[in-house]
Amino acid sequence: MRKHLLGLILFAGLILAAIPAPAAPREEPREVLVLYKGSSLAENSVSLFREGFHMPANYLGLLPRYTDIETSPLPAPTALNRVRAVITSFETETMDDPNRYLHWLNAVMDQGIYVIILGHLGCLESTGNTPPSASLLERTLTRIGLTRTDMPSINGTLIQYGTKTDRIVEFERKLPAIPPRYDGFKAASESEVLLSVRRRDRPEADSPAIAITRTGGFALYGFIYWQDPISFKKQWYLDPFTFLERALRLQGVPAPTPTTLNGSRVAYSHIDADGFSGVSRIDPGRTCGEVMNDEVLTQTDFPVTVSLIQGEVDPRYAKTDRHEALARKIFRIPWIEPGSHAFSHPYFWNSEDEKTAARYREELGYSQFGVDIPGYTTFDRVREITGSARYVSTLAPEDKPCRVFQWSGACDPTAKDLAEADRAGLLNINGGDTVLDQEHNSLFTVAPICIEKGGHFQYFTGQANENILTNLWTGPFFGYRNIIETMKRTESPRRLAPLNVYFHFYSAEYPSSLKAVQDVFAWVLDQDVAPVHTSHYLMMARGFTTAKIHRLGKNTFRISDYGRCTTLRLPHGGAFWPDLQASSGVIGYRETRQGLFIHLNPDKHEARLVLTDSPSSSPFLEQATGTLENIQISSQQITFRYTGHTPGRVVIAGIPSGTDYELFSGTDRAALTPGTSSLTITVSAPGETGVRKR
Repeated sequence: MRKHLLGLILFAGLILAAIPAPAAPREEPREVLVLYKGSSLAENSVSLFREGFHMPANYLGLLPRYTDIETSPLPAPTALNRVRAVITSFETETMDDPNRYLHWLNAVMDQGIYVIILGHLGCLESTGNTPPSASLLERTLTRIGLTRTDMPSINGTLIQYGTKTDRIVEFERKLPAIPPRYDGFKAASESEVLLSVRRRDRPEADSPAIAITRTGGFALYGFIYWQDPISFKKQWYLDPFTFLERALRLQGVPAPTPTTLNGSRVAYSHIDADGFSGVSRIDPGRTCGEVMNDEVLTQTDFPVTVSLIQGEVDPRYAKTDRHEALARKIFRIPWIEPGSHAFSHPYFWNSEDEKTAARYREELGYSQFGVDIPGYTTFDRVREITGSARYVSTLAPEDKPCRVFQWSGACDPTAKDLAEADRAGLLNINGGDTVLDQEHNSLFTVAPICIEKGGHFQYFTGQANENILTNLWTGPFFGYRNIIETMKRTESPRRLAPLNVYFHFYSAEYPSSLKAVQDVFAWVLDQDVAPVHTSHYLMMARGFTTAKIHRLGKNTFRISDYGRCTTLRLPHGGAFWPDLQASSGVIGYRETRQGLFIHLNPDKHEARLVLTDSPSSSPFLEQATGTLENIQISSQQITFRYTGHTPGRVVIAGIPSGTDYELFSGTDRAALTPGTSSLTITVSAPGETGVRKR
């Protein structure tokens, strides 16, 4: 009997040993480390990745951080456990110590970290005493997916295109008829070549220019973008979205996005304080601040963040209490929240950079301080940021402290400035200047969500302000109306940015400029959006930077630390929907032209997303124009607390045709409009709402 029992135990043990253990949760790293050479960049310019690829990287859920290899040491490869890829963005082939760099790059690949080469390899020549080792270079090229087999050539009579995947390599502009160069490489057999150049005299000599490789990918100089030789405007040859997505194996990985709230495009507004005390030509008896308050702020029921420059408003410096009285009046408007535009409105923030200071003084005629405050001659970031925000808070109702700091002038805060804003508990915004229209007809002009500086993030605006569209306020003064075109183009075919009605008080100087602001507001109010305050959007953007994604299985993910960024996006083509019964912390989804937006429960700190191959057959949240808390959805009853701007709309999908519902709470704040498969609830005021099946 004991032998028989022992045999059963051993047999069971063999069976259990044969069953593979559940895979450990594996983080999908969101950081990418971008390497560049600062000395090779033209004055006041940035690297190719920063200018062009950063925005698509943010769109795909990635967080770039930058290292100038000429001024900063390369991090230890073993310390890059949160890094998905190393991306090189080099303008030249020279390097001080190419062998040290090549050894480092191989160690990075040993860690399983992807490598993407943009532009030049960056290490074919040495500026020091030791040239690159031929064997080390060959081994590195092989791992990248390349082998040098021929001499490079730029002879247009000898070269022509070979492989050309049009939908990826002719994105905004056709490639030139004659290839700019032939590099003499051969692609590894496992690489997917998207573009190649071959010799006419030797058709077998096919050199890849853009490819997806086993270790990442590469796109070589001359084949990434076109640049106008006079205006220096750029357009893409390469589709940066598809290239990054495929090279970094992001297909099917959900991307956090702050552009969307419960399926609706986020819309917010903020005013930079410039011109608050200026005289309006519409009515010389009133300031621009007074005209803007009377004609826009009190007349437009929309969340607006209104900033002040302390030195312009504070009676201790302004020598009048007229402006402070107006500020108090504005902050009492229910849909207005206060913001700070600094103490003195610095035109540039890097006070320690004498080169920058000289450029502003000599080329632009600007001093550092936009407002001349007697006795204030030395830049003080604490006074500019923390002190000004505290002052603004004294003018607002107690339940509306100043939480938003709006960068002034060049909007170029340093890491120290960002750290001060974070230390003070302030959310920051400005910079980016996105314009996408017929004149600025390239995604190169679309700013990313944010940029990291020294461990802190600067958050950019959704679209540019009127200063850009009026040629620095020289006219035409109705130019801000054209921002509507940018708002449309940053929505389709991809939702690249939220809607942001962003302007200055000086737009109340002329009738045409004021009318332009009113027209933009009217257009935004007519869109299917989720209106939020700037502070709410910035908390969503902050959640975008902190969110973590772990893969628990092939189609199962854990999302954590997302804060107020409660939307994930999956691209079209995956044929996957959330399995709402198997998932947790997921309250619904919405299918749109821009992809599938998945809604996370704002009451939770973590969500488990399980994807399935069929849409939900039970009721779920399809869309809302605000935040829903305490949401409970079943076939019998739906309850939630609506905390967004009102009137609002909540759409519950998956309702059986012909089902009838009735309100049982919030009867004075909601009306129901049943549809064929959805239930639309109109919310007239924040609070609890409940409906149940009759």
